[in-house]
Amino acid sequence: MLTATSQENDPVMGRRGQVPDTNRMATECFAKMFQAYLESSDDVRAVIDSMAQIYNDPAADPEVRESALDTLIDALFPKCHKGDLGIDLEEVKAFPADGTGVENVQAQLVNEEATFATQLSSLMEKQGMSQVELAKATGVNQSAISMMLSRTCRPQRRTVEKLAKALGVDAAVLWPAMAK
Repeated sequence: MLTATSQENDPVMGRRGQVPDTNRMATECFAKMFQAYLESSDDVRAVIDSMAQIYNDPAADPEVRESALDTLIDALFPKCHKGDLGIDLEEVKAFPADGTGVENVQAQLVNEEATFATQLSSLMEKQGMSQVELAKATGVNQSAISMMLSRTCRPQRRTVEKLAKALGVDAAVLWPAMAK
């Protein structure tokens, strides 16, 4: 039986039964990554699984672990460029040395997110659909929909497709770069 004194000193529960801030932040991060994992294709999940094993292998070379971590980031949070996942390495080499090419890509990403959030909000309003209703129709958490609308997270392609289907529109209406 836990007494008030033992609960206050419990490193897992922290003071008065509250989860410590570091645990809360780690859990929030895990929730975002796990959602991205769930929205990934089977092939991407297989890559994520193998890269996680490499990263967590204590015998792995530090450079190999770092490469595995980079691959995990790309797999969980892919960048969209001209409608395709990722960015062409030849185009990156062609960016001016002053960084303006990178700034242009960043500006494009910001514009894509803004267009998506505006379109999603507009379609939901036109159809009288709440975030909770859209969440139920898509299987995407309401909190994730809220974060996409507030532009605090970038949706995965699969999520855009689920949202578009639930709203009865082509995915390119929500994310124009997805136009085929």
